[in-house]
Amino acid sequence: MTTKPFRPLRPLRPLRPLVIAAFIAGLSACGGGGDSSDAGGGSGGGTQQPSTGTLASYAGQYDVQTQDGTALRITVDANGQVTSCGAAYACQGTLALKPGGQGASLQITGNDGQTTVGLSVNIDASVTGAGAVSGTWTSRSSEGTSSGTLTGQKTPGSTGGTGGGTGSGPAATLASFAGKYNLRANEGTALQFTAAADGSIKTCVGEVVYACNGTMSLETGGQGARFTVSGNDGESPPDTTVTLTGKVDLQGNATGSYNGTSKTEGSFSGTFAGTREGGSSTTSPGTAQGCSALAGSWTHSVGGTWAFSGSKAVLTLNSINYGPRAQQITELALASCASGALQYKIVRAALINTVDPSFAYDKKPGSAGVDWNKNYSQPYTLSGRNLTLGNYSYAKQ
Repeated sequence: MTTKPFRPLRPLRPLRPLVIAAFIAGLSACGGGGDSSDAGGGSGGGTQQPSTGTLASYAGQYDVQTQDGTALRITVDANGQVTSCGAAYACQGTLALKPGGQGASLQITGNDGQTTVGLSVNIDASVTGAGAVSGTWTSRSSEGTSSGTLTGQKTPGSTGGTGGGTGSGPAATLASFAGKYNLRANEGTALQFTAAADGSIKTCVGEVVYACNGTMSLETGGQGARFTVSGNDGESPPDTTVTLTGKVDLQGNATGSYNGTSKTEGSFSGTFAGTREGGSSTTSPGTAQGCSALAGSWTHSVGGTWAFSGSKAVLTLNSINYGPRAQQITELALASCASGALQYKIVRAALINTVDPSFAYDKKPGSAGVDWNKNYSQPYTLSGRNLTLGNYSYAKQ
């Protein structure tokens, strides 16, 4: 099949792969939002900070900042395992008591969550009995190695125990994990599912899955829950089916993996991460940082129509060279709209309604011809009901 090369935006400015700042900013995208005034503190905590002696006393969430001001939030459970570094990236780590109970050591390894890892980070830190964090980080990417220092503080009222006093995590019952979960796959596809108080999952809304069912069950020891969700695209008969398996910690952070099949594109698989709406480590559900101001439709007679909704943006362009009804569709998964720039990945590239069907295409992650793992950056300006993006100024509809 012969097609014109797909160009997602004009002009396109690739996001400079980078270093720790991009990685840590991504970690906190769905996990930040705590009071940063506590970060970097030495010994200043409140009565909610951990005491020395047991791993459980250090359980909870820690807001940490690097020396250049970028931030992340990490979650540690009562067994000393690092269960989350935010929704966007993959990490693992352990917290271990120091000899004599004089604080704890914290070690974390993480990466950008892509199938082919482009950025990896190591963190080596210490935590005092008052919840103060200090240490160093090192990152490695195609641009080389970077390093620096970090400091932080345990968030007030944050614990990872199974119950008890003020500020403790939710009681270990299925009802504790009920609610809406906003997930994002490693290649950018979004999905929301709703868990009922009895652990049943019957409602899904997403870019691929619309009809679903599943169950959630408590983990042994009450330190979280596990879930399985099976769904399809709602077509009759279905074209795409997918199964997700994952776990949720006491703070509402979800991680796991998925696999599925498509009659048109074959099999696919990957990982996902996300948070429960209203969970202690979430921002506005389903909305990338700074993107809420762009919500809605924006139109230009030549530049087409942009539609922004949550963490999704779709550009529809008339392509009359391929027929009077032909349209080019570009769909983006937004990571951020802050600082006057869209940070995104491409999740769909299509040319539809062409006079000659041989020129039509509809590419999604896994299809050849587009770098689905590449990060892009596109500057924009917003003034009232006018959005300037690329070569055009769009009017709000």
